[in-house]
Parts: sequence; C-alpha cells; structure tokens
Amino acid sequence: MNSVFDLMKEYEERGDFAHSLVNENMIKEAEKKLKVRLPETYKRFLIEFGFGGLDGIEILGVAKNGRVVFVDTTLKLRELGMPQNLIVIEECDEWVYCIENESQSIVSWAIEDGNTYREAYQDFETYLQDRVNDAIENL
Repeated sequence: MNSVFDLMKEYEERGDFAHSLVNENMIKEAEKKLKVRLPETYKRFLIEFGFGGLDGIEILGVAKNGRVVFVDTTLKLRELGMPQNLIVIEECDEWVYCIENESQSIVSWAIEDGNTYREAYQDFETYLQDRVNDAIENL
C-alpha cells in the first residue's frame, strides 16, 4: 500500500507544493518560537513538500521565499484568542485545522469557539491521508 507521501507525489501537479528548502534547524526554531513540539509526520511534510496540497487543499508550512507561514498564522490567531497549545496547519474560511500540542491530534477551531476546539483526526498522518484521499476523489 502506498504511503500518503507517495500518493501526494503520484498526484502532484506543477505548483501544488512549494518544495521549499526546509531543514531541521528551521523546524527547531519554529518549535521554539511557538513553544511546541511538532509531530514527526508534519516535520516530514515540511521537509518533503514545504507548503501546499492537492486540488485546492492548502496545508500551511514554509513558503518558497522561506517565510514560515504556519508560525506566522499561529501567532496571529493566538493574538485573536486561539489557545496557546494549537498550531495552525490549514485555514478553512471561518475555522482552522490545528495540531493540538499535548495529544498531537488534529482539531478544528474557530474564533467564535474561544478556548474550546473539537478533535477532528487522531494525528497528522490520519488527517493528511483523509485530505489527500478527498482531493484525489475530486480530481
């Protein structure tokens, strides 16, 4: 069975992902700035793909210009009341998908929710697999 990363490579079209130059030091700096630890599968996504997704799905990461978008977005939303233990990985209009730092599960949060959020996926890999499968079905 193909891994989710293999599927992403198989269905990727030009421009779907930034393929930024991400290294371990950038990741450590991001973790330090956000005071979190990132899941290993999200780190792998950052290193292999940088930023982006299939068929309109846009997973935040590191842009081609080196801007660490997931850090900037997380810090901005924390200023607006998002709990400190969340790391934004995808913006979906009025709500966002986030990594919950303690459990490493993926949760959804909206500004109206204040300090509460709902678990959506058990981990980043499950989230990524589901989002990629949805994208492939829509191609």
